[in-house]
Amino acid sequence: MALTVHLVRHGETLFNHRRVVQGWVDSPLTGTGVDHARRAAIALGGRSIAGVHASTSGRAEQTAGVIAAEHPGVPVVRSAALRELHFGEWEGRDIAAFEQAVDTRRFVTELFTGTFAGFPDGESGPAFQARVQGAWADLLAAHPDGGEIAVVSHGLTIAMLLVTHGWETPGPLLNGSISVIRVGGAGPGSATAGVVLGAGLPDLTSVPL
Repeated sequence: MALTVHLVRHGETLFNHRRVVQGWVDSPLTGTGVDHARRAAIALGGRSIAGVHASTSGRAEQTAGVIAAEHPGVPVVRSAALRELHFGEWEGRDIAAFEQAVDTRRFVTELFTGTFAGFPDGESGPAFQARVQGAWADLLAAHPDGGEIAVVSHGLTIAMLLVTHGWETPGPLLNGSISVIRVGGAGPGSATAGVVLGAGLPDLTSVPL
C-alpha cells in the first residue's frame, strides 16, 4: 500500500522573527507561528492521518501538537533524527552575520551533495545525510501498511528528504508549508514541494534557519 508523507515545516518562532540562527537551539512559536500550525492542521484535518511524527525540538513539537489535535487518538511520536542541521558556532547568532560570512548557495549545494565539511563544532554534511536517511527509514518501518502521515520538522531536514526523492530545485520552505512525498509499493517515490501552503520558493541565496 502506498504511503503519503506530509512534511510540515514548523510555524514561525521567536528566533525566526528576530532572524537568529536556530539549528539545535530553540525558541517558542510566535502568534503568527501558532497560526501557521493551525493552518497546516486545517489543511490536514480532512485527511486520514495514521501517525504524527515530530522533531524533538520544541518548535516542531508545538506545531505537531496543534496538528495532532485534529486527529483524536493519534499521538505525536518524537524523533531526534528529525532535528535541523547543527550549525555549530553559528547557533543562536544573527542571520545577517551568517549570510555575510557564509556563501549560502555553496553551503546548501554541498550539504545536499554530501560534501559539506560542517561549521566549527557543528554537524557535517555526511553525518546530516545519514541521520535524515535514518529518520526516513524509521518512518517507513513504523508504517508498513502505508496510508498517510504528518511529519513536522525543519527547513533543511525536509529539503534533504525532498531532494532525495527527486526535488530538483531545493529552495527555502516557508514556515507552516506542507510538502508531500508519495511512496508507492517498491517504487522510489516522488516529491512535491510546498503544494499546500506557501508558494514562490526563493533561490538558494536565502536559507531557512
